[in-house]
Formats: sequence, structure tokens, C-alpha cells
Amino acid sequence: MSESNVFDLLPELNRALYPLSQEEGLYQLWEQLMKDAQLSGVVLPPVSKMSLEVFHSALANVLATSDSRAYQAFLYRVDVSEEAVRTARENQSFESTIAWNILQREALKVIMRHRYKG
Repeated sequence: MSESNVFDLLPELNRALYPLSQEEGLYQLWEQLMKDAQLSGVVLPPVSKMSLEVFHSALANVLATSDSRAYQAFLYRVDVSEEAVRTARENQSFESTIAWNILQREALKVIMRHRYKG
């Protein structure tokens, strides 16, 4: 999966539901990732630019090197389903698949927060 647009992470949502510009959406997605990672004990490196490919690469690399306790806490905090984890384990590129799952869940958090804020 190679995504270049925040909207492509959640194709089931209509673009009209997405309240942010592409640039603002990427920024808020990274902020959400950083927050959830930090609360889980996972350290994400600084990124060179705001793009899904860069986020995905950084996230996959961190997942490949994180200790299992922090890694599991991060998946729990982000709310990646057990089914998604099982499916990814069957895939040769486990970290890559899980990284896309995490990005999708985090994008949904950002979208829903803006959609339903007072």
C-alpha cells in the first residue's frame, strides 16, 4: 500500500467529511501519532517532511525496533484490532502493514475529532 494523500487512508469516508486541508491534516496526524506513541513509551524520530510515506517509513522502522511491551501498548492505545494484527502476521511485511493500520486509525481519530467538536 502506498498512499500519498490523507484522504486515501480512509477511502470509505467522503472527502466532504474531512474538515482539514491536506497540509493541516498531515500535521495533525503526526501530532496524534506523537501523542499516542509517547503515552505508550514508543519514541518516534523527527520527520524530514510531512508526508504519509515519510510517516509510514518512520513508523515501520520504530515498530521493527521497539520493545514488545511498548509496541503492544501502542497498538492498544491506537486501537488496532486483533484481527488486523493477525492478518498482518501472515504477511511478509508485518511492520509495514501494521504501520498503515496505525495511520488509518490515527487519521480517523483526527477526522472524527474535527467533525464532532463543539
